[in-house]
Amino acid sequence: MNIISEYFDNSFELKSEVINTLVIENRELFISFIKQLHIEMSTEEDKIILQDDLIELSFKKYAELIIDPFTLDPNNAKNLKKLYEKIIDNSSNEELYEKRLVFENILKDYIEEIVFLSDYELIYDSLDYQNIFKAVNLHINTEANNLTSMIIDYIRISSDLTGTKLFIFVNLDNFLTDADLIELQNFICYNNIIVFCLQNQLKRELIKNENLRIIDEDLCEI
Repeated sequence: MNIISEYFDNSFELKSEVINTLVIENRELFISFIKQLHIEMSTEEDKIILQDDLIELSFKKYAELIIDPFTLDPNNAKNLKKLYEKIIDNSSNEELYEKRLVFENILKDYIEEIVFLSDYELIYDSLDYQNIFKAVNLHINTEANNLTSMIIDYIRISSDLTGTKLFIFVNLDNFLTDADLIELQNFICYNNIIVFCLQNQLKRELIKNENLRIIDEDLCEI
């Protein structure tokens, strides 16, 4: 996968088994690049192009920009929608389908009795399983006990449910230690996921095999 942009001279190859880091030391360029990424996520202006095997990919569909990792929630609306769709698809096997029919008949009888006993003329829609799952707060139980585990859980779940291929983090070094970054890279190594870290400075040692590019204050690429 490659990112092509007017913000730097050559395309940046993003690799799937290592952490990819772009350091933009020039503050104005750093802010401008992140701002444009925000725009690409919603409008797809094509000033920053995401490409895989010469095929252009939609940032909105395949990428996610993460500025504050503490706000990551595996049970966000997008993930739960996909989870519920997956559960409904999986409930088509014979055993679950029979239970589903019994459940629907019981619920229909219950609703019709409520309608009959009401002082008002009531109507109701067909059964919506997504709303039923929301009503009982059906969600993924995550057991992350630190920020690194939370990030890994989020990446794993979001990638599986929504097909997100690229996770873009801003200044992740501010939140994770060197050991945390190595743990994250070990996770990436065994999963077909791309992590792209945007930094405005680099004060740590390089991680083994880290894919690094630096654009300095004078906009020279290293």
